[in-house]
Amino acid sequence: MTTAILAATAAIIGVAVGRLWDSRAESARWHRDQRIASYQRLAEAFRTSYDDAQRVAFADPNSAEFAEMVRTINVQSNHFWHDALSAVWFHGSPGAVATATNLDRSLITLHENAGREMFSDEDWGRDRVPARRAFEQFIESVRAELGQPPVTHHFYEDTATPQPSLG
Repeated sequence: MTTAILAATAAIIGVAVGRLWDSRAESARWHRDQRIASYQRLAEAFRTSYDDAQRVAFADPNSAEFAEMVRTINVQSNHFWHDALSAVWFHGSPGAVATATNLDRSLITLHENAGREMFSDEDWGRDRVPARRAFEQFIESVRAELGQPPVTHHFYEDTATPQPSLG
């Protein structure tokens, strides 16, 4: 009888310890997954916001459609960026938050400059460089945090080469 009680007690303790261990491991995996997902969302949101800035930069600020386009970007598209940035602030490491904040500031500057006047290809080629560099720094920071080896290539090979307008 004593053996059965000891065996039952050991089984209960084993199950409890196993559950505790599993819940801690699951919590760590969940936090890791949230962190990685927030980094990916910010990268996706950057591309959307960057493309929006390019659309504004090549649009005629005197056209009837310009004000509506800028309003739509400010009301709808920027929410996607701010949601992604907030997720990095919630789940990201201090290094990722710092580079994401620098990216945010450079993207704000790009949007502000794009809204001032219609850009030439040369203007866009020059003004987009700080945002692209900040994005590269964010990618490098996240890769380092995730233990990924450094890459010899850049996301943007030549940040000074103008892209053609979106038409």
